[in-house]
Amino acid sequence: AIRDIICSGVSTLLFTAASALEDICGYDSESFFRISGEGTEDINLRITVPNQGDDETKNRAQVIMRTCELGLIGIARDYNDSKFKYVEIINSRTPEV
Repeated sequence: AIRDIICSGVSTLLFTAASALEDICGYDSESFFRISGEGTEDINLRITVPNQGDDETKNRAQVIMRTCELGLIGIARDYNDSKFKYVEIINSRTPEV
């Protein structure tokens, strides 16, 4: 079913981003990766990038997350329609002061 394909694509993007944040940036996934709603039709995945490390580490984390975001935007654009909203991207980034 189309829902399963979309779920698989989204999961792949998010788990790859989480792995990259661990491997490339040295972040611990326990501190930034949350899943809720498992076993239901609506699963929420949240990645909150820690504000830690030097500027290079933070820049790498932003590139990883932007790449993931672009993939999610593409899936939402190609598969969401007036009847079904399979993917919702909520960017709760607070601007730095």
